[in-house]
Amino acid sequence: MTAAATRGSWHIRLTTPRPGSSRGSAAAAAVEELLRFDGPVELATWRFASEPLTLGGQRVERGDPVLVVLAAADRDPARFPDPDRLDLGRTRNPHLGYGHGIHYCLGAPLARLEARAALGELLSRLPGLRLAADVVELRWRGGLIMRGLRELPVVFTAEPMARGDGASAM
Repeated sequence: MTAAATRGSWHIRLTTPRPGSSRGSAAAAAVEELLRFDGPVELATWRFASEPLTLGGQRVERGDPVLVVLAAADRDPARFPDPDRLDLGRTRNPHLGYGHGIHYCLGAPLARLEARAALGELLSRLPGLRLAADVVELRWRGGLIMRGLRELPVVFTAEPMARGDGASAM
């Protein structure tokens, strides 16, 4: 899940202007927005109506299957101002990137921690990191529930590490 959460949305991050800092709360907000904007789970598993109801103008009878599209919910203008815009500083972000309720991902706290650390470290250590291919050339894995890029080709210019940031002297 962590790999899908980070790799799937990083192409967006690499084509978006970067704020001054990617550490701490800025990295946390960026991770949450990337999960909302282009999360790893597009569709929830099938649900079945427990009683008759009308949903989006369509009649759903008891027992009828319903497929929840989480990606659409995370672009709902009634829930998110300007939902089709990537806003890495978005502060109120109740997305469904890791599900909700009894279907909430048990690994979400660890995945968030890993994604924040990876984003902060990569962008601070490789400030010139960018896509090595055009966005339209990127290929996605197939699947109805989990989604993500098959690969994320990047290029960067290596910069020497300053003494004291963990580089070993040889």
